[in-house]
Amino acid sequence: MKNNYKIIFFVFLGLIFNLNLYSKNLKCRVISIAANNTSGGNCDQACAWWTNNQIDWVFDIDDGSTDVSEKCYTLSGDQNTNSITPNFVVWNGDFNYVCEWPGGNIDFNVEGWDQDCADACLAWNDFGNTVSDLACRVNVNRTWPLDANATYGPYTATCNYNRNFDGSGNCAGTITVTYEFIVSGSRKREMIIYVEPMIWVY
Repeated sequence: MKNNYKIIFFVFLGLIFNLNLYSKNLKCRVISIAANNTSGGNCDQACAWWTNNQIDWVFDIDDGSTDVSEKCYTLSGDQNTNSITPNFVVWNGDFNYVCEWPGGNIDFNVEGWDQDCADACLAWNDFGNTVSDLACRVNVNRTWPLDANATYGPYTATCNYNRNFDGSGNCAGTITVTYEFIVSGSRKREMIIYVEPMIWVY
């Protein structure tokens, strides 16, 4: 009589993985927009056309080659030199993988307008310019920062204007946009051990 014996072997196969957990946020924030008039006085013709006044500034944040959050700001009127500190986040992105981090440059525009008559900032954050005069356009263009957590900046971008806004003569000056990048979040490596049972029968 022959006895058959079955021998069962259990083997556990262990695999070790290194897993990168990546959760990063990148913001670009417009800190301030300032018009500094260096020459000229009543260069803006009033809407009624019989008086000349100083500039009624509107600042309009628009897309460039980068799709940004747009915003329009109406400042107090009849001030050739004027500024605003919006601390407005013009771009905000979350990233789950290293390969998603943006390369190249951010690119957007900030326009400075002399507001005339009924022209106004619209509900969808654009400037409804019909008769208003564009002073100049600031192009903000800078390389995206590294993904290391930090505040990068502040940086500035400018444009110059020298023109008559239908008033008694030219006004000249500079519009300055001050902005920064903020990088936050986590990037850490974790070890994962995965165990797979395997069975042999003899």
